[in-house]
Amino acid sequence: MKSNVLFIASKQIQYVHYDESNLKLVVHYADGKQDAFSSISSSWFEQLMHSDNQYDDVMKLSEGLLNGSLKKRHEHV
Repeated sequence: MKSNVLFIASKQIQYVHYDESNLKLVVHYADGKQDAFSSISSSWFEQLMHSDNQYDDVMKLSEGLLNGSLKKRHEHV
C-alpha cells in the first residue's frame, strides 16, 4: 500500500493526499473542507507531482467532474 502527500503552493489548498492502493485523491483545503476523488490513476498523480502548476491541475481535475468522468464526494473534518 502506497500513500502520498503533496503540499500545494496555494492559499486555498493545503495539500493533497493520494492513496495508490484505492486510487483515491483527497484535496485538503485551507478552510478545513475536503474533496475526495475516486478512480484517480497513479500516472495522473505522478504527473501532478512533476507539474509546474499543481494548483491549476487540481482545479482541472475538479472541472472534469462537470463532464461526469469522475466521482467526487464532500467530506467534512
